[in-house]
Amino acid sequence: MAGGHSESMSDFRFQPTPFSSEWAFRLEAAQLTCHKGDARQWSVRLSDIKRTAFVSYKSRGRMLWRLDLITADQTLHISTNLPTKDAYLDDNFTAFHGLATALATVLDALNPNMQVGVGEHGAARKAMFGIGIVSALGGAGLFVAALFTGVSSTKMAGAAVPLLGLTVLGGMLIRSNHPWKAPTTVALTLLPQVLTYLAGSTPSEHG
Repeated sequence: MAGGHSESMSDFRFQPTPFSSEWAFRLEAAQLTCHKGDARQWSVRLSDIKRTAFVSYKSRGRMLWRLDLITADQTLHISTNLPTKDAYLDDNFTAFHGLATALATVLDALNPNMQVGVGEHGAARKAMFGIGIVSALGGAGLFVAALFTGVSSTKMAGAAVPLLGLTVLGGMLIRSNHPWKAPTTVALTLLPQVLTYLAGSTPSEHG
């Protein structure tokens, strides 16, 4: 949840996962620091951030959002979780959106026209692509194997839907995480509007 603010320093607090304690982020003029409880997890000079990426997943009525800050030698993660319905009403959204908005403003001043990549990147993108290939081939392969091994039509009908789903899921992962495809990007300054839209609200409803 959002914390105290001053002209030179802003604090933001939110949960990275549904049952975890809050993580605290302090944004100052030249750096961003992350704390878990009393322990500092990391700190980065804002001028060292070269790229950013935003990742979103949905599972069992929840959304996991992750904003990655990428420097020359490390990737730092800022994560939160939200309900899929009316997420804009959640305190975690308010604080995450506030931090993203503040970061977008500061980073755009340091590096005008900075873009934010949408989706996984680097090794994680390649891993998701690999999972997609395994899923697609596994689903299709098991279906073909069943055809040629005399599985009854009743069992085939029952297995068709999950196998087809596995194949389709694999195809979606392959398409969205193709390592030779340039990732989708948007202007970093538009990220707050994107988050508001994903949270089920509109910029006019959430300032």
